[in-house]
Amino acid sequence: GVLRRAMATAGFTVDQCVEDGKAGVVVDREDALAAAGYVDNYATLGRSPARVDQATLAITRVLTEKGLLTHDEEPAARDATFVGLELKRGRHLSIKARSIWRLRFGLDALLRRGFCSGDALRVIIGHFTWAGLIRREVLSLLNASYQFAERVGPRQARLWRSVRREL
Repeated sequence: GVLRRAMATAGFTVDQCVEDGKAGVVVDREDALAAAGYVDNYATLGRSPARVDQATLAITRVLTEKGLLTHDEEPAARDATFVGLELKRGRHLSIKARSIWRLRFGLDALLRRGFCSGDALRVIIGHFTWAGLIRREVLSLLNASYQFAERVGPRQARLWRSVRREL
């Protein structure tokens, strides 16, 4: 898409672009860079703050020359947020704490209520799945929840004990 072409025009090779379904990009040298894009947001990753800032500016220039609005640029930092993920101290990647708390409070409210439609549970499973992608072993936790969503469908039903245990 447009963002991927902007990264290419800014000098990023296909191997430097973080993309879904592709092997990760290793930034293991001082001069190595990587770029990631999602819809209207992008991030530049690297070990050299000056090179990261230059690369970010290059992508921004390409997009603004095409008449597209961009998010405010932020200088290179060891702590950053991008598409709901937080990078801390340049090493630890996690889901934003706010997102985890919202999911937790939503699950707590659902468990207190005790009833749900299968369709509504599918939405909750979707949020849980997104959060679990960072630690894929978490995805194995929801067996009864999938069965409940499939069997109950659009009607309201009391949550099964096995679903309550999973959530």
